[in-house]
Amino acid sequence: MKRLISTIIISLICLCSAYACSSDTTVKHRFPESALASAPLLEGDTVFRFQGQDSRMSAYYRNGRIITITSKGDKLIHVLDLNTGDTVFTTLDYGAEGDKFITVFPRVYHDTLVLADHLKQQIVFLNLDSLAESGKYNPKILKLTMDKVAPFPTVIRYSGGRLLGLNPYCFKTDDGRFNNGDDRRFILSDSNMVFPEFGKYKYYTLNVAQGNVLANPDKNRVIFLHNNMDLMEVYEYTSLKKLYEINGPTEVVNDFGDFGNGMIVIYGQKNRGHMCAAGHDEWLITAFSSKLTTYLLQTDWNGRLIKTYCIGKNIPYDLSLSEDGKYLYSKQYTTGDRQVLVRYEL
Repeated sequence: MKRLISTIIISLICLCSAYACSSDTTVKHRFPESALASAPLLEGDTVFRFQGQDSRMSAYYRNGRIITITSKGDKLIHVLDLNTGDTVFTTLDYGAEGDKFITVFPRVYHDTLVLADHLKQQIVFLNLDSLAESGKYNPKILKLTMDKVAPFPTVIRYSGGRLLGLNPYCFKTDDGRFNNGDDRRFILSDSNMVFPEFGKYKYYTLNVAQGNVLANPDKNRVIFLHNNMDLMEVYEYTSLKKLYEINGPTEVVNDFGDFGNGMIVIYGQKNRGHMCAAGHDEWLITAFSSKLTTYLLQTDWNGRLIKTYCIGKNIPYDLSLSEDGKYLYSKQYTTGDRQVLVRYEL
């Protein structure tokens, strides 16, 4: 039982939360399902094969380097040379003492990697270019205060020295069985990086209300992409007002149930929605699963569909882009259960 609960929590920690509730000013529409039928098939090239196995490893491409975050070994971050596979730099210690990290769920937006440790109540923001180019990069570890019971590891910098996090209690089902009574997708810390206390909610919903968050302050946009529903939400960055709510291209339905002690889980087969995403200056791309096939949906920062691609039954776990946006990099598993980095030309 303990192993099952742990598996549920780890596998679904991709994060969700809430701020603005739906109003008459939110424009709702759907991506057309026909966009999937016309999506060209992309053939990816395996450009790197990882040594060793760590199911929780994350990997991102940057400037000819691969930045990995792993819970194995003494160091949390390893920077590898894409061509040789050599480790060129390591940083951040893994462990319980001092400023070491115990539990992190990597999040990337624009040029920033964020690692938030809810158990040790600390956070670090790392510049991806500095990681890829420098051999002596030592980022400052900052203290924050978040809910240890229902953490929200998706945290990004916000204006006024504050942090923007996903609300770990934002969850309702259409049939009314589960309702925490909170429509806030996002929550804000104060200038001391202290998030508000919780405890008034009936259900623990972090496991089923997860999603990817991409922020583009230059476009005044924040995007939320639900992992277990066909849902994209577009917000103003400055006001956190929800502008667009977009469903599709196909409906994703999951059966939710009470696992006990207020923990909501997905029963039966887990149907995926938006699995992972990456953002560019003018557009973003998200991996969407439909009928065991993975599609790449490229949209602008208002959620308008630009182009769709198909990568077959391949399942991406992390997405990152080349500097010019011509190539998409994805960590995947081979049929032999080995981890590789695959490159797609867009």
